[in-house]
Amino acid sequence: MGVPESSDESRNQRDEVPPIYRTVRRIIVVVIGGTIIAIGVVLFVLPGPGLPVLLLGLGILALEFYWAKRWLVKTRRMARKTGLFRKKRRSSSPESGDS
Repeated sequence: MGVPESSDESRNQRDEVPPIYRTVRRIIVVVIGGTIIAIGVVLFVLPGPGLPVLLLGLGILALEFYWAKRWLVKTRRMARKTGLFRKKRRSSSPESGDS
């Protein structure tokens, strides 16, 4: 009691799931993740949050695919390096027009 499951036990539990469920899950993940990535690509051209939507799609695909997880990590790293994910600082100066 209170002992965490080992990876062997969790792997055995996954193997007990019928293959059809894994296949259906993989298909659902591909359809949803692929659709969101396509929307993200369109939003790069149209006004909208293209990169966050693209990252969301990659995150969904990363649930099933290792290659998507690698791309997600690389994309996040590039976005941070270029400053796309820096928090915007609010200006506390009186010039902001809040009077």
